[in-house]
Amino acid sequence: MKQLTNGDFAKAVHDSPVAIVKFYADRCAPCRSLDAAISGWRHPRSVRLFKVDIERSPDLANEMHVMSIPTLIIYKQGEEHTRAFGTQRVEQLDELVR
Repeated sequence: MKQLTNGDFAKAVHDSPVAIVKFYADRCAPCRSLDAAISGWRHPRSVRLFKVDIERSPDLANEMHVMSIPTLIIYKQGEEHTRAFGTQRVEQLDELVR
């Protein structure tokens, strides 16, 4: 999962057919649980996975209106498609990209 910052966020999201961006913090236990689900997920090749550390990029988190962590924002063709909050199971990740 590639780390994004303010400088490369827009390009990464717009250049991906489907992008999942995880907003997280290292101190967040539910964020670590979500990492385990994502690492075990066999996602479609068209899906690109990114992450944003809200403590290192607080302006980006504010711009994206991230109010709690973990937050997943799913983009399709560069446009926000949906959001998910908290930990997710593999089955839920599959549903998010459909």
